Amino acid sequence: VTKSVTKCMAIEEFCVVTRKTVKKGSEKMNFSDSDILLRREEKKKEKYNNLQDGYIVDGEVLQFENKKVLDSFSILLPVLFEQMPDDLAKIKYPIEFRPQRIYTSQNLRVNFCFSLFPDNIGETDIHTAAERMMAAIRRENANCRIVAKNNLDEIGGYWFSFQSSAIDGNLYHMMLISKVDGHILHGTFNCPVEEVEQWKHIVLPVW
Repeated sequence: VTKSVTKCMAIEEFCVVTRKTVKKGSEKMNFSDSDILLRREEKKKEKYNNLQDGYIVDGEVLQFENKKVLDSFSILLPVLFEQMPDDLAKIKYPIEFRPQRIYTSQNLRVNFCFSLFPDNIGETDIHTAAERMMAAIRRENANCRIVAKNNLDEIGGYWFSFQSSAIDGNLYHMMLISKVDGHILHGTFNCPVEEVEQWKHIVLPVW
């Protein structure tokens, strides 16, 4: 009888230890749906993190292709971006000297703009040109806050950013000035302020 009791106690103790182990393992594997989705998104962002593979924007993979923007200038832009029609460009950019080419997203909220001007002098100081551009923006938008200009060493240019008010809300702008094949390139990117974090890290590789 004693042996039987001892054997039963041993079996019961083993079962208790087993249940604890199983429960502990289940706790480790008990990921919520939100945790799984978050990890999945993080993996996607790690994979799609360059112009060749694309970037994640609004949860979707944004692919890029080489587009001939102006006669002597091509650049990698989102595949789904198309040239903005002139009638819409006149509404969105109601100024005489609007950008020569505007490529926009399907909802018209995100834009890449480009203009090429002849470098008549041939020795235009890009640093000075960037300073003049910032001064002109300050004159037109007294309340805008311009972030100090930054070098783009690979293309020998400068970029800076600022915010402005528009008909459909506040916009975030990034502006570029550089030289391309004997021309002065003015590049502009803009998007709603609330979308900045999705786009800012994409624009600089494009430029």
